[in-house]
Amino acid sequence: MYTGDEMKKWNVIFALFLIPLMYQNCSSKVNFETINSSLNKDGLSDSADDPNINNTNNVEIPYDPPAGPVEIISAEEVVDAIVEDETTNNEDIPQDVGTPDLNIDEDFYKCENYVEVQPDTNIVIPERNSNGTCYYVRLLKQVPSHKSGDFGEAREETVISRNHDGSGNINPYILGQIELSLSSLGNRKVAISGALDDPNAVLKIDNYFLIQVSTTESTQRWAYGTSDSEPKNGPILVNGEGVQHFYSFAGGGTAQVTAIDMTSSVPQNKDLTLSVKALDCGGYANTSDAFLIFY
Repeated sequence: MYTGDEMKKWNVIFALFLIPLMYQNCSSKVNFETINSSLNKDGLSDSADDPNINNTNNVEIPYDPPAGPVEIISAEEVVDAIVEDETTNNEDIPQDVGTPDLNIDEDFYKCENYVEVQPDTNIVIPERNSNGTCYYVRLLKQVPSHKSGDFGEAREETVISRNHDGSGNINPYILGQIELSLSSLGNRKVAISGALDDPNAVLKIDNYFLIQVSTTESTQRWAYGTSDSEPKNGPILVNGEGVQHFYSFAGGGTAQVTAIDMTSSVPQNKDLTLSVKALDCGGYANTSDAFLIFY
């Protein structure tokens, strides 16, 4: 049995052989009875193919043309037609195994309802499925705008950031904080968002959110907020270690922080500890609600 490529080669060779015959057949179609009447009774001669060669009276023998126009097909058209047919119909051509399934139901993992998970236990989030159940944990409660310290906020003594009430650096005020032990059993997306039923809702903070994820192997930290939270001489410090990943959303005042994608930081089937703090550097303070959403 020939492979797909070998069959293509033989089809092209056959087509090139067929083209002269097609052309000869189209150019020599004449009425059979007219040709037969001009043949010598003793037999055919080399000139018998043309009935006018032995016509000594110079009278052209009648010729009935074929019905309808004769279509002459070029060699290029024949080869192109063969190649196109082979390409579209040859089942031996391998399919791209990397092509995604375009018929996947986009609504299969759509959140139809949100279930609250209490933060006072070891949180285990089940694998997502077609029932559309998503989960959330409240991380922070909204704190309205007020003069820093007027609500009796404590200082975060393990953290150093810029002082907005004077010069130098200070331990910032704590507007809210939480620490969770959790694991996710399935391939879910995870986000910190400003709304419990919208993983893309904006968060608000004066001055910044400090996020820490710890596993048995490592600890990672990020900060999101106003750029004037960082000390002038370096990064925000936590237990003397610099927070290397600071994302600024405003120069000062209140920052509107886009929802924070935590998917890569919360791998499935892995135990971890998540810490989230809303911190204020002085002057005035406020924060929005914050939710950890599994969707």
